[in-house]
Amino acid sequence: ASDVYKRQPRHIGDTVTHNVQRITVPRRVLKYLRPDVAISFTARMNVQNLIAVHGTGIPIIVSERNNPIAQRQPLEWEVLRKNLYPYASALVLQTRSVRRWAQGFISGEKIHVIPNPLTQENEISEEISPCPKGMPIVCSLGRLTRSKGFDILLKSFSIATADKPQWGLLIMGEGEERRFLEEMARTLGIRERVFFPGRVKNPSYQLNQAKFFVLSSRHEGFPNALLEAMAAGIAAIAADCPFGPSEIITHDVDGLLVPNEDIDSLSRSMHLLMEDREKRESLGARARKNVKRYSPDIVMAQWEELISRVTQVREIP
Repeated sequence: ASDVYKRQPRHIGDTVTHNVQRITVPRRVLKYLRPDVAISFTARMNVQNLIAVHGTGIPIIVSERNNPIAQRQPLEWEVLRKNLYPYASALVLQTRSVRRWAQGFISGEKIHVIPNPLTQENEISEEISPCPKGMPIVCSLGRLTRSKGFDILLKSFSIATADKPQWGLLIMGEGEERRFLEEMARTLGIRERVFFPGRVKNPSYQLNQAKFFVLSSRHEGFPNALLEAMAAGIAAIAADCPFGPSEIITHDVDGLLVPNEDIDSLSRSMHLLMEDREKRESLGARARKNVKRYSPDIVMAQWEELISRVTQVREIP
Protein backbone atom coordinates (compact mmCIF):
# COMPACT_ATOMS: atom_id res chain seq x y z
CA ALA A 1 0.00 0.00 0.00
CA SER A 2 2.87 2.39 0.70
CA ASP A 3 3.86 2.34 -3.01
CA VAL A 4 0.59 4.07 -3.83
CA TYR A 5 1.74 7.14 -1.90
CA LYS A 6 5.31 7.15 -3.23
CA ARG A 7 4.66 7.04 -6.97
CA GLN A 8 4.54 10.40 -8.72
CA PRO A 9 2.01 10.85 -11.58
CA ARG A 10 3.54 11.57 -15.00
CA HIS A 11 0.41 12.68 -16.89
CA ILE A 12 -3.35 13.18 -16.41
CA GLY A 13 -4.07 9.47 -16.74
CA ASP A 14 -1.53 8.74 -14.02
CA THR A 15 -3.13 11.40 -11.83
CA VAL A 16 -6.58 9.83 -12.13
CA THR A 17 -5.23 6.31 -11.52
CA HIS A 18 -3.13 7.54 -8.63
CA ASN A 19 -6.09 9.14 -6.84
CA VAL A 20 -8.34 6.14 -7.43
CA GLN A 21 -5.69 3.86 -5.93
CA ARG A 22 -5.34 6.16 -2.93
CA ILE A 23 -9.00 5.41 -2.25
CA THR A 24 -9.37 1.75 -3.23
CA VAL A 25 -6.20 0.44 -1.57
CA PRO A 26 -6.89 1.96 1.89
CA ARG A 27 -10.53 0.87 1.59
CA ARG A 28 -9.51 -2.78 1.09
CA VAL A 29 -7.08 -2.59 4.01
CA LEU A 30 -9.61 -0.92 6.31
CA LYS A 31 -12.34 -3.42 5.48
CA TYR A 32 -9.92 -6.25 6.20
CA LEU A 33 -8.54 -4.84 9.48
CA ARG A 34 -11.80 -3.40 10.81
CA PRO A 35 -10.08 -0.82 13.05
CA ASP A 36 -11.95 0.84 15.88
CA VAL A 37 -11.28 4.21 14.27
CA ALA A 38 -9.38 5.69 11.33
CA ILE A 39 -7.45 8.96 11.74
CA SER A 40 -6.44 11.02 8.71
CA PHE A 41 -4.24 14.10 8.34
CA THR A 42 -3.99 16.87 5.68
CA ALA A 43 -6.72 18.05 3.32
CA ARG A 44 -6.31 15.80 0.28
CA MET A 45 -5.67 12.66 2.32
CA ASN A 46 -8.73 13.51 4.39
CA VAL A 47 -10.92 13.71 1.28
CA GLN A 48 -9.59 10.44 -0.11
CA ASN A 49 -9.94 8.60 3.19
CA LEU A 50 -13.47 9.87 3.77
CA ILE A 51 -14.41 8.32 0.42
CA ALA A 52 -12.48 5.16 1.31
CA VAL A 53 -14.41 4.53 4.55
CA HIS A 54 -17.83 5.40 3.12
CA GLY A 55 -20.32 2.62 3.82
CA THR A 56 -17.93 0.63 6.05
CA GLY A 57 -19.27 1.91 9.36
CA ILE A 58 -15.72 2.69 10.48
CA PRO A 59 -15.58 6.05 12.27
CA ILE A 60 -13.02 8.47 10.91
CA ILE A 61 -11.38 11.51 12.47
CA VAL A 62 -9.90 14.01 10.01
CA SER A 63 -7.43 16.70 10.97
CA GLU A 64 -6.30 19.94 9.34
CA ARG A 65 -2.60 20.63 10.01
CA ASN A 66 -2.11 23.90 8.11
CA ASN A 67 -3.87 27.23 7.75
CA PRO A 68 -6.83 26.30 5.48
CA ILE A 69 -7.58 29.92 4.67
CA ALA A 70 -4.10 31.08 3.67
CA GLN A 71 -3.04 27.72 2.21
CA ARG A 72 -6.00 27.05 -0.03
CA GLN A 73 -6.45 23.93 -2.11
CA PRO A 74 -7.34 23.92 -5.84
CA LEU A 75 -11.06 24.55 -6.38
CA GLU A 76 -11.99 20.90 -6.91
CA TRP A 77 -10.36 19.89 -3.62
CA GLU A 78 -11.97 22.81 -1.77
CA VAL A 79 -15.40 21.67 -3.01
CA LEU A 80 -14.74 18.05 -2.05
CA ARG A 81 -13.44 19.03 1.37
CA LYS A 82 -16.46 21.16 2.25
CA ASN A 83 -18.90 18.53 1.01
CA LEU A 84 -17.21 15.50 2.56
CA TYR A 85 -15.97 16.79 5.94
CA PRO A 86 -19.53 16.78 7.37
CA TYR A 87 -19.46 12.96 7.04
CA ALA A 88 -16.43 12.68 9.34
CA SER A 89 -16.99 11.53 12.91
CA ALA A 90 -14.87 14.46 14.08
CA LEU A 91 -12.70 17.25 12.69
CA VAL A 92 -9.57 18.17 14.64
CA LEU A 93 -8.11 21.66 14.27
CA GLN A 94 -4.96 23.03 15.86
CA THR A 95 -6.25 26.46 16.89
CA ARG A 96 -9.52 27.97 18.05
CA SER A 97 -9.29 30.63 15.36
CA VAL A 98 -9.76 28.09 12.56
CA ARG A 99 -13.04 26.93 14.14
CA ARG A 100 -14.88 29.81 12.50
CA TRP A 101 -13.77 28.57 9.08
CA ALA A 102 -14.95 25.02 9.81
CA GLN A 103 -18.30 26.10 11.25
CA GLY A 104 -19.27 27.29 7.79
CA PHE A 105 -19.81 23.71 6.60
CA ILE A 106 -19.65 21.26 9.54
CA SER A 107 -21.67 21.11 12.76
CA GLY A 108 -20.00 22.59 15.81
CA GLU A 109 -20.21 19.45 17.97
CA LYS A 110 -17.94 17.64 15.51
CA ILE A 111 -15.20 20.27 15.72
CA HIS A 112 -12.40 19.74 18.25
CA VAL A 113 -9.33 21.90 18.87
CA ILE A 114 -6.25 19.90 19.85
CA PRO A 115 -2.84 21.60 19.51
CA ASN A 116 0.41 19.96 18.53
CA PRO A 117 2.33 18.45 21.43
CA LEU A 118 5.61 20.02 22.42
CA THR A 119 8.35 17.48 21.88
CA GLN A 120 11.93 18.07 22.95
CA GLU A 121 15.01 15.93 23.21
CA ASN A 122 15.83 14.97 26.78
CA GLU A 123 19.46 15.99 26.23
CA ILE A 124 20.63 18.98 24.25
CA SER A 125 23.86 17.82 22.67
CA GLU A 126 26.42 20.49 21.86
CA GLU A 127 27.22 21.31 18.27
CA ILE A 128 29.24 23.92 16.43
CA SER A 129 27.52 27.30 16.18
CA PRO A 130 27.74 29.17 12.88
CA CYS A 131 27.89 32.43 14.85
CA PRO A 132 31.08 33.98 16.27
CA LYS A 133 31.64 33.18 19.94
CA GLY A 134 30.37 35.89 22.24
CA MET A 135 28.08 37.52 19.67
CA PRO A 136 24.57 38.15 21.08
CA ILE A 137 22.17 36.34 18.77
CA VAL A 138 18.54 36.73 17.73
CA CYS A 139 17.23 33.38 16.50
CA SER A 140 14.48 32.25 14.13
CA LEU A 141 13.52 28.92 12.64
CA GLY A 142 11.45 27.73 9.69
CA ARG A 143 11.36 27.03 5.96
CA LEU A 144 12.78 29.85 3.88
CA THR A 145 9.49 30.71 2.20
CA ARG A 146 7.45 33.89 1.86
CA SER A 147 4.88 32.66 4.39
CA LYS A 148 7.51 32.70 7.16
CA GLY A 149 8.18 36.41 6.65
CA PHE A 150 11.97 36.31 6.93
CA ASP A 151 12.16 39.35 4.65
CA ILE A 152 10.21 41.22 7.32
CA LEU A 153 12.60 39.91 9.97
CA LEU A 154 15.69 41.03 8.04
CA LYS A 155 14.34 44.57 7.57
CA SER A 156 13.31 44.77 11.22
CA PHE A 157 16.65 43.45 12.42
CA SER A 158 18.47 46.01 10.26
CA ILE A 159 16.50 48.85 11.87
CA ALA A 160 16.75 47.45 15.42
CA THR A 161 20.53 47.07 15.23
CA ALA A 162 21.32 50.43 13.63
CA ASP A 163 22.96 51.37 16.96
CA LYS A 164 23.81 47.77 17.94
CA PRO A 165 26.17 46.40 15.29
CA GLN A 166 27.43 43.73 17.70
CA TRP A 167 24.18 41.72 17.41
CA GLY A 168 23.72 38.84 14.98
CA LEU A 169 20.74 37.02 13.48
CA LEU A 170 20.56 33.25 13.04
CA ILE A 171 17.87 31.86 10.70
CA MET A 172 17.73 28.06 10.74
CA GLY A 173 15.99 26.32 7.86
CA GLU A 174 16.14 25.81 4.12
CA GLY A 175 13.88 26.78 1.25
CA GLU A 176 13.40 28.45 -2.11
CA GLU A 177 13.93 32.00 -0.79
CA ARG A 178 17.50 31.43 0.44
CA ARG A 179 19.21 33.41 -2.36
CA PHE A 180 16.60 36.18 -2.19
CA LEU A 181 17.11 36.53 1.58
CA GLU A 182 20.89 36.41 1.35
CA GLU A 183 20.81 39.17 -1.26
CA MET A 184 18.40 41.22 0.86
CA ALA A 185 20.75 40.93 3.85
CA ARG A 186 23.61 42.08 1.61
CA THR A 187 21.59 45.05 0.33
CA LEU A 188 20.67 46.03 3.89
CA GLY A 189 24.35 45.97 4.86
CA ILE A 190 23.93 43.24 7.48
CA ARG A 191 25.06 40.16 5.53
CA GLU A 192 28.13 39.58 7.72
CA ARG A 193 25.85 39.46 10.81
CA VAL A 194 23.13 37.19 9.40
CA PHE A 195 23.72 33.44 9.40
CA PHE A 196 21.88 30.88 7.26
CA PRO A 197 23.14 27.44 8.35
CA GLY A 198 20.35 25.60 6.52
CA ARG A 199 18.71 22.63 8.19
CA VAL A 200 20.16 22.18 11.65
CA LYS A 201 20.32 18.72 13.19
CA ASN A 202 19.90 20.00 16.73
CA PRO A 203 18.05 23.34 16.76
CA SER A 204 17.52 23.07 20.52
CA TYR A 205 21.19 23.75 21.12
CA GLN A 206 21.15 26.86 18.93
CA LEU A 207 17.95 28.10 20.57
CA ASN A 208 19.55 27.82 23.98
CA GLN A 209 22.47 29.99 22.83
CA ALA A 210 20.19 32.80 21.59
CA LYS A 211 19.14 35.86 23.58
CA PHE A 212 15.62 35.76 22.17
CA PHE A 213 13.52 34.25 19.38
CA VAL A 214 11.43 35.90 16.65
CA LEU A 215 8.52 34.40 14.70
CA SER A 216 7.86 36.76 11.78
CA SER A 217 5.37 34.60 9.84
CA ARG A 218 2.68 36.08 7.62
CA HIS A 219 0.49 33.09 8.50
CA GLU A 220 0.83 29.82 10.40
CA GLY A 221 -0.95 26.52 10.86
CA PHE A 222 0.47 25.97 14.31
CA PRO A 223 3.91 27.46 15.12
CA ASN A 224 5.87 24.57 16.61
CA ALA A 225 9.09 26.59 16.40
CA LEU A 226 7.58 29.17 18.74
CA LEU A 227 6.71 26.48 21.27
CA GLU A 228 10.23 25.05 21.09
CA ALA A 229 11.76 28.45 21.75
CA MET A 230 9.47 29.17 24.69
CA ALA A 231 10.16 25.73 26.16
CA ALA A 232 13.87 26.53 25.96
CA GLY A 233 13.16 29.44 28.31
CA ILE A 234 14.10 32.24 25.94
CA ALA A 235 11.97 35.31 25.34
CA ALA A 236 9.93 35.26 22.14
CA ILE A 237 8.45 37.89 19.86
CA ALA A 238 5.76 36.72 17.44
CA ALA A 239 3.80 38.38 14.68
CA ASP A 240 0.11 38.21 15.57
CA CYS A 241 -0.63 36.37 12.35
CA PRO A 242 -3.43 33.95 11.58
CA PHE A 243 -3.36 31.48 13.25
CA GLY A 244 -1.68 30.39 16.48
CA PRO A 245 0.62 32.96 18.10
CA SER A 246 -2.10 34.81 20.01
CA GLU A 247 -3.34 31.49 21.43
CA ILE A 248 0.14 30.57 22.62
CA ILE A 249 1.53 33.92 23.82
CA THR A 250 -0.11 36.22 26.34
CA HIS A 251 1.32 39.58 25.34
CA ASP A 252 3.86 41.03 27.78
CA VAL A 253 3.40 38.05 30.10
CA ASP A 254 5.22 35.15 28.46
CA GLY A 255 6.22 36.82 25.20
CA LEU A 256 5.53 39.78 22.95
CA LEU A 257 3.01 40.02 20.12
CA VAL A 258 3.37 42.58 17.32
CA PRO A 259 0.95 43.43 14.49
CA ASN A 260 1.29 41.14 11.50
CA GLU A 261 3.73 42.32 8.77
CA ASP A 262 4.53 45.48 10.78
CA ILE A 263 8.26 46.11 10.35
CA ASP A 264 8.37 49.15 12.65
CA SER A 265 6.59 47.40 15.52
CA LEU A 266 8.78 44.33 15.20
CA SER A 267 11.98 46.39 15.11
CA ARG A 268 10.92 48.32 18.24
CA SER A 269 10.17 45.13 20.14
CA MET A 270 13.48 43.61 19.07
CA HIS A 271 15.33 46.75 20.16
CA LEU A 272 13.53 46.64 23.51
CA LEU A 273 14.65 43.09 24.24
CA MET A 274 18.19 43.83 23.06
CA GLU A 275 18.41 46.57 25.68
CA ASP A 276 16.48 44.97 28.54
CA ARG A 277 18.11 41.78 29.82
CA GLU A 278 15.80 41.59 32.82
CA LYS A 279 12.72 41.64 30.61
CA ARG A 280 14.18 38.95 28.37
CA GLU A 281 14.79 36.71 31.34
CA SER A 282 11.37 37.24 32.94
CA LEU A 283 9.51 36.58 29.68
CA GLY A 284 11.61 33.48 29.06
CA ALA A 285 11.03 32.08 32.54
CA ARG A 286 7.25 32.50 32.28
CA ALA A 287 7.27 31.08 28.76
CA ARG A 288 9.00 27.90 29.93
CA LYS A 289 6.36 27.47 32.63
CA ASN A 290 3.30 28.28 30.51
CA VAL A 291 4.04 26.03 27.53
CA LYS A 292 3.83 22.98 29.76
CA ARG A 293 0.15 22.90 28.81
CA TYR A 294 1.33 21.56 25.44
CA SER A 295 3.17 18.59 26.96
CA PRO A 296 2.66 15.25 25.14
CA ASP A 297 0.79 13.79 28.13
CA ILE A 298 -1.78 16.59 28.14
CA VAL A 299 -2.24 16.70 24.36
CA MET A 300 -2.43 12.91 23.96
CA ALA A 301 -5.03 12.75 26.72
CA GLN A 302 -7.22 15.03 24.57
CA TRP A 303 -6.76 12.71 21.59
CA GLU A 304 -7.57 9.66 23.70
CA GLU A 305 -10.74 11.30 25.01
CA LEU A 306 -11.87 12.14 21.47
CA ILE A 307 -11.10 8.63 20.17
CA SER A 308 -13.03 7.11 23.08
CA ARG A 309 -16.02 9.34 22.34
CA VAL A 310 -16.00 8.51 18.63
CA THR A 311 -15.64 4.75 19.07
CA GLN A 312 -18.55 4.59 21.50
CA VAL A 313 -20.96 5.24 18.65
CA ARG A 314 -19.24 2.87 16.24
CA GLU A 315 -21.58 0.72 14.19
CA ILE A 316 -19.79 -1.53 11.71
CA PRO A 317 -22.01 -3.62 9.45
